[in-house]
Amino acid sequence: MKNLSIQRFLCLATFLLFCSYGKSNAQASYNFNTPGTYTCTIGAGITTVVVEMAGGVGGSNYSQGGYGGYVRCTLSVSPYQTLTVNVGGAGGNGSYYSAGYGGYNGGGSNYYRYGGGGGGGSDVMVSPYSLYDRVVVAGGGGGAGYDCGGGDWGGNGGNTYAQAGAACYSYYNGGYTGYGGDPYSGGSGGYYGGNSGGFGYGGDAYSWGGGGGGGGG
Repeated sequence: MKNLSIQRFLCLATFLLFCSYGKSNAQASYNFNTPGTYTCTIGAGITTVVVEMAGGVGGSNYSQGGYGGYVRCTLSVSPYQTLTVNVGGAGGNGSYYSAGYGGYNGGGSNYYRYGGGGGGGSDVMVSPYSLYDRVVVAGGGGGAGYDCGGGDWGGNGGNTYAQAGAACYSYYNGGYTGYGGDPYSGGSGGYYGGNSGGFGYGGDAYSWGGGGGGGGG
């Protein structure tokens, strides 16, 4: 039995994801260093894969966006099987002049200024490559809010359950910043006016302080 290893390195707003396998002391690798959709074909004789990856970080402003969920697991595969790898993008940062938009692969957006966008979820799919064919999911982090003096950080994403955004009982934020996403649903956008997330996407926010939710699975 041969093994294939898929690893990820997270550096704030982007990913480096690569996989390598050994065969007679030789190696082949895939480098995924920008958000997007990629394919990884299993080599001859490989029957298990080890996957390690994370979701995209939520966008910041004066506060920090939530971190993406992290997952490491082993999967059974077949030789020559093709996996689709979706690398979630970081949420856009909010500012006085602009809103933070959602990261690639389901991050929720903020459609008013200040709030950060939600990070996109990362996942691995098998054929026929729909949302229902995800075998590994790491949710994206929630976007940071505004109007609470720097304490309104976004919720962290999860590989099982995600984290709520920080409580912020201000007039503009009304309750919470962006929630993190998890394998079951995207995070909700911050209040007032935030939408709930759904299967594979984070909710959007429409207020000053609400960041978008993270992408889910």
